[in-house]
Amino acid sequence: MIFHNILDSEVPLLDAASGEELKPLQIDGENEATHLAFSRDGKHLATGGVGGIITLWEWSSRRRLAELVGHGRGINAVAFSPDGSSLATRDSAGLVKRLRLPFVSFVPSCAICPR
Repeated sequence: MIFHNILDSEVPLLDAASGEELKPLQIDGENEATHLAFSRDGKHLATGGVGGIITLWEWSSRRRLAELVGHGRGINAVAFSPDGSSLATRDSAGLVKRLRLPFVSFVPSCAICPR
């Protein structure tokens, strides 16, 4: 899948193998998706952007499962753990947080991390 960053309400997606256009994500104007990560099993997607909000999605239906706040700045990294039990996020101030899934609470991992 190819993700094309666009600051709009609809994020176009392409299948990297076929070039086929996939069903786009519908994003709120304040939650532009600039970074994303898929869970290892491909069932979930996490997006983050300039608004500092992380959105968790059910990939097959493109349904929002949760919107998570806790970063004061824009998100510049998201990553699922290999076993899918947590999600790590980083904002532009360097604050890294770990979310234990399924959607329990943010757990700070470190206050400032090297770039």
